[in-house]
Amino acid sequence: MNINFSDEFLVKGKFSIKKAATEYNGKLSKEEGEQLLMQEKEKLRELQERLYSDGSQSLLVVLQAMDAAGKDSMIEHVFGGVNPQGCNVTSFKTPSSREYSHDFLWRHYLALPQKGMIGIFNRSHYESVLVCKVHPEYNLTEKTWKSVKDFNEKFWENRYESIRNFEKHLAQNGTTVVKIFLNVSKDEQKKRLLDRINEQEKTGNSLPPIFRSAPFLTNIWNATKRPLMKPPKIMHPGTCFLQTINGLQESLRYRSLLMPLKKWT
Repeated sequence: MNINFSDEFLVKGKFSIKKAATEYNGKLSKEEGEQLLMQEKEKLRELQERLYSDGSQSLLVVLQAMDAAGKDSMIEHVFGGVNPQGCNVTSFKTPSSREYSHDFLWRHYLALPQKGMIGIFNRSHYESVLVCKVHPEYNLTEKTWKSVKDFNEKFWENRYESIRNFEKHLAQNGTTVVKIFLNVSKDEQKKRLLDRINEQEKTGNSLPPIFRSAPFLTNIWNATKRPLMKPPKIMHPGTCFLQTINGLQESLRYRSLLMPLKKWT
């Protein structure tokens, strides 16, 4: 079975997140997907070993998503079969005081994969132009800025440029950057968040109030439109791409991740 999903989910040119699919409506049946998944697991393991053995290139998977879109489960299913010695996952949460004492990209540089390795960013440098754009007061913790009035359009344009330059630098120095955005419909996201809140309340824990805010979720949707849709214009092996996938058989995710690895076979 040879199915190419890259054309369907690869972002080319202008892109609208509102029009992006939130689930797979193709012809692949569940049984076919499970069969393909087993094949791709083995391929990914073999390719990762070749990448590690070659030791001249690295792969960075930037995983960004709406809340409750399934980032953790994707990492578990997609990379569960690779050698853990050749793969490292970094989950970026609220920056520490030490991280805030540096520029917003500093901690991401520290987590980059070395040659021969696969690095996975669970959330990423895009948080600085997503959540922090919805709540610009968070940027004041960096201590460089005095007021939220400093966060004008020029400020955000500079951040976008910094991110593009960061990814361009990686691509020009042997790191293939694969950007995957897990898309989820508003209705499905609301359902999952409510389920999560109910589960937390049953166990006596609580989610941050921010996750209970409907305006917050709407603003995140709006903030996502711009930065993720404008990858750097680099036409060489390090070219970035973005996928909008959610609710697909895991095999589709393997296909997208295998593409940049094949050049090392």
